Amino acid sequence: MRLFEEILSGADGGEVAFSGAKAVFLGGRCAALENVRGIFAYTAGEVVFETSRGRVRVAGEDLRIARYGEGDALVEGKVRLVELLEGEA
Repeated sequence: MRLFEEILSGADGGEVAFSGAKAVFLGGRCAALENVRGIFAYTAGEVVFETSRGRVRVAGEDLRIARYGEGDALVEGKVRLVELLEGEA
């Protein structure tokens, strides 16, 4: 079962697509991303992922990468923002 199917079963949240990269937000508690190619930067305040279309930034507090592999990533913590960084595509 893919990461999104596992997370979205029985959970409320939103979903956004960034030109091939897909992100799911769950009540400020976590963010899941699909089609991730790598990790560009990682701190407790932000995680920046490389995707085929550019970089996607997850910002918040007490962030940690709970799962990463096979093109999927799960960031847990107080997620405040997920954005496609301009000029990074």
